[in-house]
Amino acid sequence: MVLDNHESHLSIPVLNFCKVNGVVLLSFPPHTYHKLQPLDRTVFGPLKRYFNSAADAWLRSNPGKVMNIYDIPTVLRDSFSLAVTPLNIQKGFKVTGIWPFNREIFQDDEFLPSEVTDRPKPENINTSMEISPEPEFNRENQRTPQPSTSSACSLSLDKSVDLLSTGTHITPRELKPYPKAMPRKSKVGRKKRVSAILTDTPIKSALEEEERTRQRKKMWEQLKETYRVN
Repeated sequence: MVLDNHESHLSIPVLNFCKVNGVVLLSFPPHTYHKLQPLDRTVFGPLKRYFNSAADAWLRSNPGKVMNIYDIPTVLRDSFSLAVTPLNIQKGFKVTGIWPFNREIFQDDEFLPSEVTDRPKPENINTSMEISPEPEFNRENQRTPQPSTSSACSLSLDKSVDLLSTGTHITPRELKPYPKAMPRKSKVGRKKRVSAILTDTPIKSALEEEERTRQRKKMWEQLKETYRVN
């Protein structure tokens, strides 16, 4: 069974039930749900479109009335039967490459939008900041300016001509790379999840330890609140 890493899906009783009954739970990698969730791709998307069309038809048939929660089941009835079909469900697993398994289902252009927000890993940033040598361009900037007819200008011009003559290919991306998002200043306390087999013993044990820590913290907060009131 494939699912996302939402907290509601990491229930310890559910994991124990699946472990005992041989059900394998596999979680998606972060930021891939819009591409990897089968029902989102082929069921819930069409369901929204069908429901909106049915709602528009209901409003035209009932001028001057406001749709309330008692009218929604009637509107949803026909839309649900059109969207939630065995064919659409099976197609959802196919377009995501889950079944039949297809690791090449996504093309390179589908990964391009994420390049402008890719951030380097924090440890790489710290390492580069610590071991980066003293910039050498300061000495370049301290040189006295040369007149336009000096030998330095002619040498730089010769180098440019050599680069052009050697046929070196320079892409627009090399001249002006995509802007990169800066590292976030504040870190969110919530733990970042990764793709994992949730019913695997090490993963399940780690989740159980997180749950125990959460319960202890909750109990401690309740005790502090009780003593504060008294």
